[in-house]
Amino acid sequence: MPSEMYRLAAFDLKNAKWNMTQADDVAPRFAAYHVQQCVEKTLKQALRLYGVNYTKTHAILELVDMLPDTQEIFSQSVLDLIELRGSRLTDWSAKSRYAEGYMVKRSTVEQALELAELALSELQTYESALPTLPDNVYDTSSGFGTAVPDILLE
Repeated sequence: MPSEMYRLAAFDLKNAKWNMTQADDVAPRFAAYHVQQCVEKTLKQALRLYGVNYTKTHAILELVDMLPDTQEIFSQSVLDLIELRGSRLTDWSAKSRYAEGYMVKRSTVEQALELAELALSELQTYESALPTLPDNVYDTSSGFGTAVPDILLE
């Protein structure tokens, strides 16, 4: 089963695609926001899978820099594209929602949408190859969801 963060990123991607079907000239800026959110959540899930703690940030390039050098989730071509478009994506996290008169070219969002799809697809491929653990593997009796295998609690 996909992680919750993956599912949230996929929903952002779905919202971005829907916004791009709208004829309104402000639709691309809302699509841009959801594309940025998709890439951000995709990167944050990758960091989680590697056990990397990250601070609350929307900075795409900062998240990319936190990935281990040995990461195997994203292809080099996808990482290169994220790094190339990272600053613009980060700008979209706020400007696309709040800056009056801020416009985004439809073609620019379409390119970023393709990138988000690729990154999310690579995350999904990686996650689907991970072993599925039974629900009782982790003890949550402490209320913090601490990762303590049941075998250690016996």
